[in-house]
Amino acid sequence: MAQNGDSHMHATDINITAIVLQILRLPADERKQVFARFNINDEYQLLDTLLNGKSLQGDDIIRDVPAFSVHKRLLLYIPPILLLVGTFGNLFSFIILIRHVRKVSTYNYLTVLAIMDILVLYVGLLQLWIGELTDEIVNQGRWLCKIVIFLGYVSSDASVWLIIAVTVERFIAVCFPLKAYAMCNIRKARCIIFCVICLICIINVHFFWTVDLKSVSSNDTVGRKCEASDNHKVLVEVVWPWVDAAIYSFLPFVVITILNSLIVRQVFSAKQKRHQLQYILRSPKSVTRTMPSRNQGEGSKKLTCMLMSVSCTFLITTLPMNICLIVRAFWYSNDVKNYATFTLLTTIAKLLMYTNHSINFFLYCATGRKFRKQFQTMMCICCTLRDSKQLTNDSRSPGSMVLTRLNSTSSPKTIVVDPNSNFHSRRHRNVL
Repeated sequence: MAQNGDSHMHATDINITAIVLQILRLPADERKQVFARFNINDEYQLLDTLLNGKSLQGDDIIRDVPAFSVHKRLLLYIPPILLLVGTFGNLFSFIILIRHVRKVSTYNYLTVLAIMDILVLYVGLLQLWIGELTDEIVNQGRWLCKIVIFLGYVSSDASVWLIIAVTVERFIAVCFPLKAYAMCNIRKARCIIFCVICLICIINVHFFWTVDLKSVSSNDTVGRKCEASDNHKVLVEVVWPWVDAAIYSFLPFVVITILNSLIVRQVFSAKQKRHQLQYILRSPKSVTRTMPSRNQGEGSKKLTCMLMSVSCTFLITTLPMNICLIVRAFWYSNDVKNYATFTLLTTIAKLLMYTNHSINFFLYCATGRKFRKQFQTMMCICCTLRDSKQLTNDSRSPGSMVLTRLNSTSSPKTIVVDPNSNFHSRRHRNVL
């Protein structure tokens, strides 16, 4: 049984490889005609069509490739988890941070970042998951197609560049503390946020005329798919993936790496100088005078640690996707198993990229003591309101009315056990 399965998979691999090699050996014009006939653009889509299609014997090829099966399972089970975690995490972050946007300029960036991360999850990840569930071409409105593509690029790019803006602000605060008050204030932070979003929108506005709904056929099913228009295929499918990779991945990776390295170097340098100063100034008066600035420095270091965790997490979660983009551009294999393995690795890298937009709340809780306290306070308030509502509903029941009448006719001494005890009087008021 196993031997028959192995021989069948080997024969299938040879058939697909032979087909791809024959098509790739054709002249450029004939190859383009073949691609146009099957509504595909390059050899990658050709392999994807063959792998997801039917073989000559009518068997589903994808079931014979283990890496492809894992790829399908990841796309089926991981996105809903990230959507659930990211939705609640970003909502909690927004509710907590929005209360302090008028106090600290950094919170303005993080508040808008939470909104952009929610958009990334619901425009990009949700669409990916729905496509995996339906496994068919979905009919969409023409303008809905354009708006979804536009919002997907804008939200992801804006999210990354807001992290860069926060990193730049923290770099100024750490390396140039005397200029931080003038350069890092709330008014300038809001202007930077507005300019970043406007610039990202201008860069991606071309999708309103470069993409459109087109009729395509897949597995004997005719439908409509949102893709590049006929006059802009080279821009959208060849040029723009590299432009978007530079905007979303390559350039932010370099900028954040350099700035974080400078911040870490400055923090260690300041720590060494502080130790040297404490060694020289040992009198109690000098220590007492330096205590206030030390407390302020502790708060600044905690904020720096929290923001650096966000930017470093971005570097870690987007690095695999950068590697996949480079490998896909310069490496190609005719072997189906290699293609399936590379597809699995690309899927893992893509899910890691979406994980970056889902876990900022947990980074804030792990590295920010004040953020944890505010979250705990918010949860306590919600629990208190829920208990108060429950007590109000219970007090309206017939049984509670009888107890209230009995308590009202009883002696006051039996109601208040200890008049000097705050605990009993507070408890009595809560019960009532």
